Amino acid sequence: MKRFAIAFNLVPHDRLIQIPFLRDECDWIPLNLFEVDPNVLDEYEAIFMYLTSGAKPDWYPENNFQHIPKIMREEMKITKPKFIYQLDYFGEHFNNDVLPYIDAITDLHDRTYWGLSKPTFYVAFPLTIPKVEWRDYNDKKDAVGIKRFYGTPYPSIKFAQDINIEFHCLGMNRELRYGKEYMDFLAEHKIGLDFHTHGTTWSRFGAECFFAGTPVLGDETMKSIQIANPDFVGKPDNLINMGKRLLQDNDFYEEVVKIGYENIQKHLDPDVCSERYKYALRQLGIEI
Repeated sequence: MKRFAIAFNLVPHDRLIQIPFLRDECDWIPLNLFEVDPNVLDEYEAIFMYLTSGAKPDWYPENNFQHIPKIMREEMKITKPKFIYQLDYFGEHFNNDVLPYIDAITDLHDRTYWGLSKPTFYVAFPLTIPKVEWRDYNDKKDAVGIKRFYGTPYPSIKFAQDINIEFHCLGMNRELRYGKEYMDFLAEHKIGLDFHTHGTTWSRFGAECFFAGTPVLGDETMKSIQIANPDFVGKPDNLINMGKRLLQDNDFYEEVVKIGYENIQKHLDPDVCSERYKYALRQLGIEI
């Protein structure tokens, strides 16, 4: 038995398994509350809870996954471990009812502005990206974007109109693509646009664009864009000149493509991702 566990109802193994700390220093436990042994769980020093909205509803009473920490504390009497709670979902809401039963929150969106009563720690996952050949600037099309299932990319559409370029939006005016075909499509465009009417997200789309050699402009809530090129996030109207410069200044374009790629690559290095989880533990008084 290891000191720590990651307990989950659905977990993206291809990303989390790349983080050495989670892979090598944590037991991985499917969190079926009808089958898991509370005495075993109570022996860990810390349990990272990775919960996906709506997944495996038959694993927890009343089909309410947000009540899992409360059930584990009150009904299952699991009191020794620190509970570090991560909810994989969209939007900006948070169920404050869970706060009395957890010790900390880990989150992909860096929502430290929430002002919650428990410490919130930013984490990130490495990405598995199909290799893609970067295209020459002169061979590229205009702009690429993606339609998420929440909100709409209307601000991106307007931005493209304002600087007089075509906007190819996956899931809207272009069919969705996957794997290498998706990465190739990103690489075929000069810029990515990630302005939306709603949503606070890490923006995997943004990170993937930088891996494809395509710089991205987007909302200030798009964490990956902020990491890659911090001058490329903000309100659409405030980035018009930046968008025009990317399309007109080839030397500037090549420079920011390189910087964005290097910044994202360093940020998602597996060892760097490990340190974020260890930092959270240290802040909770656990030596590691």
